Amino acid sequence: MSKSEHSETFLQMPQIHAEWEDDYLNPAMDALYDDAIALIAKHLSMPPGTRLLDAGCGYAYHALRLAAHGFDVTGVDFSDVALEHARQRIAASKGMSVSVQKANLLELPFPDSAFPVVFSWGVLMHVPELDKSLSELSRVVEPGGYLVLSENSCESFDVKVVEPLIRAAKAILGRRRNTRNWSERGVEEWFPSDGQTDDGAGLLVRKSNFAYFDRFLEKRGFHRAAAFSEQWTELYTRVPTQWGKRLVYTLNHRIMMRDRLSPFALGNILIYRKAPSAAAGT
Repeated sequence: MSKSEHSETFLQMPQIHAEWEDDYLNPAMDALYDDAIALIAKHLSMPPGTRLLDAGCGYAYHALRLAAHGFDVTGVDFSDVALEHARQRIAASKGMSVSVQKANLLELPFPDSAFPVVFSWGVLMHVPELDKSLSELSRVVEPGGYLVLSENSCESFDVKVVEPLIRAAKAILGRRRNTRNWSERGVEEWFPSDGQTDDGAGLLVRKSNFAYFDRFLEKRGFHRAAAFSEQWTELYTRVPTQWGKRLVYTLNHRIMMRDRLSPFALGNILIYRKAPSAAAGT
């Protein structure tokens, strides 16, 4: 089984979605997400009814937020678990313009230049074949359109300070540490699922080098049109108490959302525009 297949199998597990819902999909995060999507909509300034692809839509939380800003959203995901939850949420949304279907970011079922806007939030960080998925996303953006990515930074406080301290503590205590590799794409860490050995199987989590994104997409006719940070840290995933988690959520929301890219912030949103004359990515 390839690394991509291992990662896809991991992401199909219901328990991983339940864990993410506790940390990322909860009322405490709603205000931050609402502000981030509103800021994206402001930067794009697209007319109502503009078609948007939500690539890796998950439970359709962001798809519905985008639809509330007037976008006609098509969501894709390869997880049957996520898509079932997404359909339930859409059905309860009272007429929001969102549809979802099963698809893989490595081979999108759409023609070249199919969407004025392609949006992907926290998805590429789990895809081993980053270049192939970026090529597919860029391919389906129409000339003059936008590619919006939310990804974590390898230059962040979490990566430069928090994670090395945790790894050092594990080494001292004789506890297991995951495989961790640096490359021009950023820093990649593999989290084996229960019962697996540390052999590169399980879930990939990548903190990205945004300069690599810039170079890769520039070759496909894109330039970075805007960027801003949406959260400073994900320490809430490591804090054991609910009051501690709420404190981190509050600090994240107050520190970020300043319509700029902040040094050392973990979560960042990059908006790329495709040149009006650019050919489809390959």
